[in-house]
Amino acid sequence: MSNVSRHDVSDGDALESASESVAALEHVTAEYEDGPNACTMYPRNCTDHEIATHWITAETGSYVDLSDMR
Repeated sequence: MSNVSRHDVSDGDALESASESVAALEHVTAEYEDGPNACTMYPRNCTDHEIATHWITAETGSYVDLSDMR
């Protein structure tokens, strides 16, 4: 069983580079009782067809807070 929540990643959370623009992202967080939680991120403007290949998922413990890495 999992608990899933969906959130927008705000502009303040996005990394920006002088050479490229970062697309706005959304993410879905799934909390699992019997395994690590997972966060899946994808571009906000994906079509239903594109979302099947335009995503990345990270499990709890495989990511860090951006402010801790600066």
